[in-house]
Amino acid sequence: MIKNFLPTYCFDNIKSIDYDLLEKTGISTLAFDLDYTLISFATKFLDLETISFLDELKKKFKVIIVSNSPKKRLDKVFLGCDISYISRAKKPSTKRFRKVFQDNDNLNTCMIGDQLITDILFGNRLKMKSIYLRRVYKENILMRILNRNVDRFLFLLVRIRYPKRYKEIFGK
Repeated sequence: MIKNFLPTYCFDNIKSIDYDLLEKTGISTLAFDLDYTLISFATKFLDLETISFLDELKKKFKVIIVSNSPKKRLDKVFLGCDISYISRAKKPSTKRFRKVFQDNDNLNTCMIGDQLITDILFGNRLKMKSIYLRRVYKENILMRILNRNVDRFLFLLVRIRYPKRYKEIFGK
């Protein structure tokens, strides 16, 4: 069970990810979390720099956003953008993703997100590679604080159960 919280890789942010490595390992689809991975929760739209970055990635990969946010919010965030997304994904549940992407090859997909309890668990349950992003946005919202405390506890369990792998991924 604890192994499901162990990401394949860990990076500081979306721009520090080694996308060449992902391509070499057979990854063809990148599934990004939205909140606190691409933008802060308070942000209403993607900025031009992030849009350009995702457009550049789309030259090598299929890019999809997998978010627990409602469709109405995602419609606003991605207004005018050519980016596919799944709203109300209910991560870490895999049911909605499987329903939408029946033909998707999960072994060639990498889930990228900032939370072990939702993003990494979700990706690992689907047999995807997973990338944990260190905290990118600092906002004091009660749920974020709760989730971060759960993440800290899970990090401790993973570090105790898989010390070698933990050190390889997180370098600590």
